[in-house]
Amino acid sequence: MRTFMEEMREEERELRKLRSMFPDAAKLLLPYVEEECDKMEYEGSPMFDEYPDRTTIYRLEERIYGQVKDRFPEEPERKPEEILALQYLAAAPDGFCRNLARDMTRVLLLQEMHHRRRRHAAVRGAALSGTSEDGK
Repeated sequence: MRTFMEEMREEERELRKLRSMFPDAAKLLLPYVEEECDKMEYEGSPMFDEYPDRTTIYRLEERIYGQVKDRFPEEPERKPEEILALQYLAAAPDGFCRNLARDMTRVLLLQEMHHRRRRHAAVRGAALSGTSEDGK
């Protein structure tokens, strides 16, 4: 039977393997996302709230994107019919195109927060149940 820590290490290995297949743009963004999440990984952090609020997510996204936006070309404005034809660009309510790098930043941030929330809950659950790191 595998111990709790062995299971956690295996999950981390699997995550690293999957991340190695990320597109180059995501690989560029990921260290910035991880750094911001590192800063938020403490007991009582809004990252671990039952329902993290959109304002916190938006602020983190803006902070991360602000550090990397110069590494991505500007997304050209497109007409609504071009957006529908391309289908991978989302039109904002005001008719402008969203920047794909900004969208990717949010997706990576939410994914990383989800991963850390699960890990935090698992560690807390093991601690509350009295299971030690070696599974005993």
